[in-house]
Amino acid sequence: MPVITMVNLSSLSITPDRIVEFLKREVRLKDTCYKIINQQIIDQAAQERSIEVTPTEIQTEADRQRYQMKLESAEATFAWLSNQMITAEDWEAGIHHQLLTQKLADALFSQEVEKYFAEHRLDFEQVSLYQITVPYEQLSQELLYQIEENEISFYEAAHFTTLMNNVG
Repeated sequence: MPVITMVNLSSLSITPDRIVEFLKREVRLKDTCYKIINQQIIDQAAQERSIEVTPTEIQTEADRQRYQMKLESAEATFAWLSNQMITAEDWEAGIHHQLLTQKLADALFSQEVEKYFAEHRLDFEQVSLYQITVPYEQLSQELLYQIEENEISFYEAAHFTTLMNNVG
């Protein structure tokens, strides 16, 4: 059997067998296999329902991702792809699968989601409102700072001020 080199970095190369060995050692082979099977099931289900992804949809999503990652030029995009050790075709295949998965989910479940929302509309129209009342502006500023800096939670600040107001 010929040896296929998947990745070649300087004088080191990685073969598919080495990748499988690594996944086994890291106890990630099962998860990876399930992801591959999941992808095959999605492809099959989409094909059975004639769900397709157009080149325009792929380009639109690629542009969105490039914008999100601040890849403002073709050169920056190709450098990023190289850093990720993938080709433009690999990236497009990933985008295709992502969009296909979303379209299949929409086809299978969107009506049920809308029906559930309509049946439980009141559950979604509720508002939870919390208020903290403190006697001093300086204390309110300190609590706000601690909440913003994640030193305490809003709940902890409210609990603290409730105790303080009950004592005072």
